Amino acid sequence: SPGNGTDPVVDGVYAVNGTYGLDRYSQYVGLAAVQDIWPGMMIWLLVVIGAVTALTQLGFLGRWLYHRVGNVPEEDLRAKQLPFTIGNIIRIVFNFMLLPVVSLSMFQLVVAGQSPAYSVALAVVTILIVLAFVIWVIRLIVTTRPRVYLFDDLSTVLMYGPLYNTYNDNTATFALVPTFLNIVWGIAIGALPSSGIAQVVVLAICEVMYVLFLIAFRPY
Repeated sequence: SPGNGTDPVVDGVYAVNGTYGLDRYSQYVGLAAVQDIWPGMMIWLLVVIGAVTALTQLGFLGRWLYHRVGNVPEEDLRAKQLPFTIGNIIRIVFNFMLLPVVSLSMFQLVVAGQSPAYSVALAVVTILIVLAFVIWVIRLIVTTRPRVYLFDDLSTVLMYGPLYNTYNDNTATFALVPTFLNIVWGIAIGALPSSGIAQVVVLAICEVMYVLFLIAFRPY
């Protein structure tokens, strides 16, 4: 939004006014309007992804120069470059940022009436991409036989490994549990902002489910 943002401090005290908790939170951090929440999150997410991707490519460039200058026997860095780069993006989005991506995308739909149409459309596309990728990973993990292939094939490990490489070979499917619960948490936070009780109930149920899944799978 145009302008210099919001200054939430009035006479030395934080003073904000908003319908939803995320709306008030956006004012605390200085955003000008509620419709800036989702674009602001996505811009910074893309900045982080771009920076990590650039550092990854610099790392591969350094390896290539080391091989050329040091006359080290060649290795096929191209076979590692794309899987490792995509794996880093998957790690950022699904290991670290899945909860804010889902929750703020869902919240964008809640405040759709106050937001530009393109922001709402892009939020819907983001949610669909996340769900499509989760379905793809579920299919990959469930249908891969033998399961040890998920840990032995280098390209697969580099690309999808961030989701399951901390678990035992026979419990790789546990990777779906935190991913699914993060999506449910995100929906509760973003889509139910008008009912704090409903949010707390859903979050509590998810925590109990996570503990039960840990006991049942013993994935570590």
